[in-house]
Amino acid sequence: MLAMRKFDYKTIPAEIMNYEIMNLVSAIHEYKGKQELFIEAKPDVLEAMLEIAKIQQEHQIESKVYIHQMSV
Repeated sequence: MLAMRKFDYKTIPAEIMNYEIMNLVSAIHEYKGKQELFIEAKPDVLEAMLEIAKIQQEHQIESKVYIHQMSV
């Protein structure tokens, strides 16, 4: 069994702490905050979107099965 490697965040190499990486980390943090606010503010909208996505996926699967049956 492999042991987890210990990582010391105080000694992060300078080459991975560049401007581009830090901007990406900042953007992830910002979008995560927006997502959490949206979830709190509009849970009914998200639930409706989830239901629509489920229906669309079901129809896509049915269409693929039908097309496959027609080609056989």
